[in-house]
Amino acid sequence: DSYYISTIRYSLKQEDKALAYAENKLKSGNQYYDLEMRQLVGHSYFVAKQFDKALPYLEKYVNESKKVSRQDLYELSYCYYQTNKLPKAIEGFKQLGGKEDSLAQSAMYLLGDAYLKTGQKANARNAFLFCASNSSYPKQKEISQFNYGKLSYELGYQDVALSELQKFIKTYPQSEYIPEAKDVLVSVLANTSNYEEAIALFDQIKNPSPAVKALYPRLLYARATELINDGNLAEANTLLTKAEKLGNTPVLPFIQFWKGEIAYRNGNIEDAVRYYFDYLRTSPVSGEASPSHAKYNLGYCFLKKENYNQAAGFFNEIATAPKINSGAVEQDAYLRSADCYYMNREYKTADAMYNKVISFSWPSSDYATFQKAMIAGVNSGKQKIDLLSSLSKKYPSSPLRADANMEIAHTYLANEQYREAIPFLKNVVNDPNASLKPTAYL
Repeated sequence: DSYYISTIRYSLKQEDKALAYAENKLKSGNQYYDLEMRQLVGHSYFVAKQFDKALPYLEKYVNESKKVSRQDLYELSYCYYQTNKLPKAIEGFKQLGGKEDSLAQSAMYLLGDAYLKTGQKANARNAFLFCASNSSYPKQKEISQFNYGKLSYELGYQDVALSELQKFIKTYPQSEYIPEAKDVLVSVLANTSNYEEAIALFDQIKNPSPAVKALYPRLLYARATELINDGNLAEANTLLTKAEKLGNTPVLPFIQFWKGEIAYRNGNIEDAVRYYFDYLRTSPVSGEASPSHAKYNLGYCFLKKENYNQAAGFFNEIATAPKINSGAVEQDAYLRSADCYYMNREYKTADAMYNKVISFSWPSSDYATFQKAMIAGVNSGKQKIDLLSSLSKKYPSSPLRADANMEIAHTYLANEQYREAIPFLKNVVNDPNASLKPTAYL
């Protein structure tokens, strides 16, 4: 019988003779054991890695047999995989999971790869998870664990990606996939706001990928903002300087803003001005970094430099249309602008602005009243005294009451009206919150 002759030759390691004999008999047709001989021929070609030749024999055998072994289904699926018939390979490999043997692991490994090649990342991730839980083939387990972590990252499962890639790096420190695993992990750490850890890991990578290199300035900037929020300005500034040296990156304007902010907080006015101007060349917005914030602080920088014209210019950009419900920053900018006009002796403009503050009943109305009195005092001591007297009555809890009393006393003393000055000096002495007591005693 043809089938038995073929199997005997095959079992005697006469594979070539068995194969040639079986193929000839199949060509002649009408074989009683036709399917079995096809399985034998297909398997022989499979073992010889001639998958394109094995495929038609195994396909007919599997499709027409009432029952086939898992090994036969695996061989057919593998032939589909090797001949790039991936949808059919996927259908076959899917049926071979669910067990803990080596065949199941290989099937899941190849299933994952077939899914990847057909753009089905979510399914590939699940297949690699099954493969990674099987230890039959250590290399397949290793690669699958890496792929599972990487695909978790790509599909947005950041927490899973974080733990899986950390586990992979710890478990396989000598793996050829370690450089790529570290690359991906840097991105995962960035996405999960672990900036300090991401920077430390980046510094370990000898040849980071272009994508991770491009990410590095953002990591430095993000970590710097964390340090700023914690009040650690010196360390934040070091990281910002490091990021600044990396050149024209997307975060450079924000680096310039925060360099300006740190300089401003540290009283380095010249540096603050330079960095704020650098930021304003592009002025993108992110959180506290905004053109209005930079201009507001520039106003204060020029105020401290006694450049009142430039200071007023920036404050006016913030307080463009003050109204009764303006925010605290706009209110303050408007008031500081009035102060700039006052310091430049543009009293008419300053007085009109202080009047507007009082008409809006802003919290700083007491200060505006005090400043109006100082302007009035340029021409009229009486008008100055009247305004300062109204301050204490209208704003009884104002911290400026002692200053107002002291100014009234000074005005009387300047006119040699000593008796009139005494009650106001006593008010200063008796005020529990006054910081002007030594002056009053004098």
